[in-house]
Amino acid sequence: MIGSAAIEKAIVALWSSSGLDTLLKSYWVAADRSKFLSLIADMGEGDHPFPYCIIEIAKPFQSAQSSDGNESLRTLWNVPLTLRVHTKKITNGASARAVAAILMDEIAKVYGGHPAVKNQIAGTQLDYGHILGSQFLGDFAIREDLENVAWQLQYNLQTDVPAVQ
Repeated sequence: MIGSAAIEKAIVALWSSSGLDTLLKSYWVAADRSKFLSLIADMGEGDHPFPYCIIEIAKPFQSAQSSDGNESLRTLWNVPLTLRVHTKKITNGASARAVAAILMDEIAKVYGGHPAVKNQIAGTQLDYGHILGSQFLGDFAIREDLENVAWQLQYNLQTDVPAVQ
C-alpha cells in the first residue's frame, strides 16, 4: 500500500535539503522565517508571507505489479503531485509573475521539468519503497488578483512499494 503521508514527508525533506525553503523565505522579513512554513498543505492564512508553496497529492493509482520470483511482490504506483507557488509583487519592484518564474525554475531543478538539470527526487527513499521517477506534466501561471500570481507545476511520481499480501 502506498502512503501519501510518506510521499509528502519525502517531498518536504527534499524541499528543505535542496535549499528551496531558504530561497522562498529569503523574500520574507526575518521575523516571519521561523513563524511560518514555506511549503504547506493548505492555503496560507491571512498573514502568511509571500511567496509560499502549496503541495497537493492526489489519489494514487496502481500501474503494475512485479515479482522477483522469490515471493517478493512489488506494486508500481503513479502519484499525481501539484506544487503551486503563490507570489505577490515584491517591494523592490519585481512583479509577482517574475518572482514566480524564478521560483518555478528552481523548483523544476529539484522535482523535475528543468531542461538542463536532472531532478533530485528520483531514487528518494520512502518509509516503504522508493520514488522511481518524476514525470513533469507541465506548468502554468494563474493571475489571482492585481498583485498575486500562482504558478502551478504538475507531476506524476512513479513509486515502487512492497505489495500487501
